[in-house]
Amino acid sequence: MEQSISNIYKEEKPRLFNYIKSKISDFQEAEDILSEVFIQAIVNFNTLESIDNLLGWLYTVAKNKIVDSYRKKNRKIHFSEIDNQENLYQLLSIPGKDIIGKLRQQELIEIIIEEIEKLPPEQMEVLIEHELNGKSFREISRKTEVPLNTLISRKQYALKTLRQKLKKLSWRNYV
Repeated sequence: MEQSISNIYKEEKPRLFNYIKSKISDFQEAEDILSEVFIQAIVNFNTLESIDNLLGWLYTVAKNKIVDSYRKKNRKIHFSEIDNQENLYQLLSIPGKDIIGKLRQQELIEIIIEEIEKLPPEQMEVLIEHELNGKSFREISRKTEVPLNTLISRKQYALKTLRQKLKKLSWRNYV
């Protein structure tokens, strides 16, 4: 079996890497996942003897590692990592306000940021990517492998939640 893993590694490494790379845009992360796949094969060496299709097993492990990677990313998204924070400021800009108005506006922005960070990770991700980073639902769907309608629903739930929370805070008093 050891020879079999070694041969499969040599023969399938490029194809398996391309498969992973097609799902993960970051080159280093794709390499890390590839390494994790073969490490798991070595760790589970004794179990692999009973597997008829080792190549299929490797691709399944790769797919699972990719899904794990997406889940980790979703948990780690923070508002401070938004590509273009200025979009939020532009959306909320109030021309002609005095210094008190500007301070209230800044306070409102901080409240909105706090509330966005409290959203479930999958809702926060689609809201940030679509509204603030300007990505289309189709782009987000390709990146995350989440169906288009699911992304649209997540954004709607996120906006509904934000509206409810801001309404409770009487946010209209800020502008």
